[in-house]
Amino acid sequence: LLGLRVDELLHEVRWREGPPVGAGSADCLRGPEEVAAGLGPVEAYLEREGLDRAGLEASGGELEREARSYALRAFEELGWERRPGSRFTSEELRHRLRVTGDYRRLFGRLLELLAEDGEVSRESADGWVDLGRSDGLVAGSDASSVELALLRRCGGSLAEVLRGRRDPLDLLFGEAPGAAEVYRESAVGRVMHRMVADAVAAVVGDLPKGRRLRVLEVGAGTGATTAAVLGALPEGTDYEFTDISAGFFGAASSRFRDTGRAVRYRTLDIEGDPAAQGFGRHGYDLVIAANVLHATRDLGESLGHCRELLAPWGMLVAVEATRALGWLDLTFGLLPGWWRFEDAVRREHALLGPEVWSRVLSEGGYGESALLGTETGQAVILARGPAEVAAERGLFVLSGGVGFTVAVREELTRRGQEVVVGPVAGDRAAWRSLFAGLPEDVPLRGVAHLAAVRGDSSGLTTDQLEREVEEVGSSALSLVQGMTDAGVRPFWGTWFVTRGGQVVERERSGTLSGSLLWGFGSVVDLEYGDLNARVLDLDPGSEPSAEELADELLFPDRETRVARRGGKRRVARLVRSAARVPAAGDALSRVRADRSYLVTGGLGGIGLRLAGWLAEAGAGAVVLNGRRAPDPDAAAAIGELCERGVDVRVEIADVTDGQAVTAMLARMDAAGLPLGGLFHSVGVLADAAITNQDWGRFETVLAPKVVGAWRLHRAMLDRELDLFVLFSSVSGVLGNAGQANHAAANAFLDQLARHRRSLGLPGQAIAWGPW
Repeated sequence: LLGLRVDELLHEVRWREGPPVGAGSADCLRGPEEVAAGLGPVEAYLEREGLDRAGLEASGGELEREARSYALRAFEELGWERRPGSRFTSEELRHRLRVTGDYRRLFGRLLELLAEDGEVSRESADGWVDLGRSDGLVAGSDASSVELALLRRCGGSLAEVLRGRRDPLDLLFGEAPGAAEVYRESAVGRVMHRMVADAVAAVVGDLPKGRRLRVLEVGAGTGATTAAVLGALPEGTDYEFTDISAGFFGAASSRFRDTGRAVRYRTLDIEGDPAAQGFGRHGYDLVIAANVLHATRDLGESLGHCRELLAPWGMLVAVEATRALGWLDLTFGLLPGWWRFEDAVRREHALLGPEVWSRVLSEGGYGESALLGTETGQAVILARGPAEVAAERGLFVLSGGVGFTVAVREELTRRGQEVVVGPVAGDRAAWRSLFAGLPEDVPLRGVAHLAAVRGDSSGLTTDQLEREVEEVGSSALSLVQGMTDAGVRPFWGTWFVTRGGQVVERERSGTLSGSLLWGFGSVVDLEYGDLNARVLDLDPGSEPSAEELADELLFPDRETRVARRGGKRRVARLVRSAARVPAAGDALSRVRADRSYLVTGGLGGIGLRLAGWLAEAGAGAVVLNGRRAPDPDAAAAIGELCERGVDVRVEIADVTDGQAVTAMLARMDAAGLPLGGLFHSVGVLADAAITNQDWGRFETVLAPKVVGAWRLHRAMLDRELDLFVLFSSVSGVLGNAGQANHAAANAFLDQLARHRRSLGLPGQAIAWGPW
């Protein structure tokens, strides 16, 4: 296909260790004051970069002089007619010079810069006097730095930017040296990077062995701070690199690929609720925010969102400029975000002084804090999150049996939540009525379907499994239909909880019927995204834990396919298969001339193609099973095979019928050649959107695939087979809108194959793509 090799087309689901959820304490981190005491004076950091305090002040003074010069030049280029002694307001002059409203605040700041040079004088909050003292523009110096280079490029185009004729993004990021170089190469920037790296290393210095660190960086952008911090973190750290858009992710992914830290890339707008964006509440030990918090509309709200991300005793590590500097306003201040502030703390400028930062952090619910390096005009800010956190009060609806459901209800209630338990076998109308009658004053946080949290089903008879499948599947269907009928939206998610519904570590026991919900949940997610469908498999090797489930319900993250095993959290990933693809000869060698091979669904197009392959492989006999006699096309294909000398037999039997399967196998045994393998390729479709489905349509699809496969599995447990191959579909993994029943059936086949392998039996499921 398009020149691809077979191994490039094969994929598989792998389980990887995932980040924990819940409010796990970060009390092992060192506190801000202890870190600050051990970090050393700023002078030592300056010296390591070849700087001293006097040199730093001199270069800063040069930057400010040029900034004021560019401000005056821009006013003159805009056509400012000087009239000494004349009075004006900022808004009057802005309109006169045709500066866009987007730069209202920047325009006022430019007047302040002119006032510093004695060009104007402020009379009132918005009243100014033209002093007319300019003796011409100050000539630029011969000094050179990345800051000056950026200032000169932006300052030279300031008038065009103010009138909306030049995009500031091009000036800041379009060519070097630009913002990225300032972040990475400026002398003060290098000092702050070294300081923040040392501070982070000190914060995590007492991390217990084996304790996995969880770090999230807000507004990571060009990755300058990321590069400094990653080396200070222990290997195995989970690091989430976030920004408001994915524009920086490609370059960052290449840059940080081989750091020994698990770096993931996600979009996050810290001005919005992180939980609503798929981030786990109180799930991170460190939250890093370098030069980003000042650019938010409401600083208190943004700090609150950072606090919501922090685990108990977690640490906020921020880097912020702490002085209003003209060169910053004429460069980074050209971006609208610099002037978006609308909070009670900031009136005229985005940046805060050290004392104000300390007060804002205290008022924002943070504990101990410290600001490091403030002598440079910037600061590394360390602030401890609260020692105790609690989930927001909300309402949860539980669906399932009495035992585990009672334990979950009690655990959620203990954690301050309201819980409603629905009917054990509720139908669509009952669920619709329940959801329509929920109290309106408590937000619906989540819904959990628990019917698949039950005992081991690996030894069930086919009739018992069929009843269990109906109890699990029909209850999930009616629950979702009732939710959609009532128009409810659980803010944190709809969980389909299973116990052993996934074979993750070759488990031999579990509720295999729960695997249906993994395919069903995928389709719920496609058809009703606002239900936030999630699937969680509890450990079949231990008693189900209400505490673990409560953590998942109360602190959800972006993971929607999760398995709990041995106290650890595993997450599913669809990846290219690493398994060796057998050569044609290897595959054919498993088909033997002294064995017969049964193909269910063998009288359809796929079954007949498979019969031809088995014949070429040298199968002793091919037995084609179907529920009805071959149609003319099938009869003709079978005739062609027989003319080639292939031993082809037809067995009419319904594989969902136990007596029919027993009789068919007896006839095959009597024919002479022992059974060497099975290919289960039967399937029926009954497509419809979930809202238009009923359990009868599900049974139509599940019967041949699920019931038939289980009956064949049970019937062949004592046979020495070489092959037991189940034809499933990628819809069981990814879902497919309109095929909830089909996806559910194929998800079961995938797990049945894994279950057989855990028993030491042959078992393979091939999840085919579209045919």
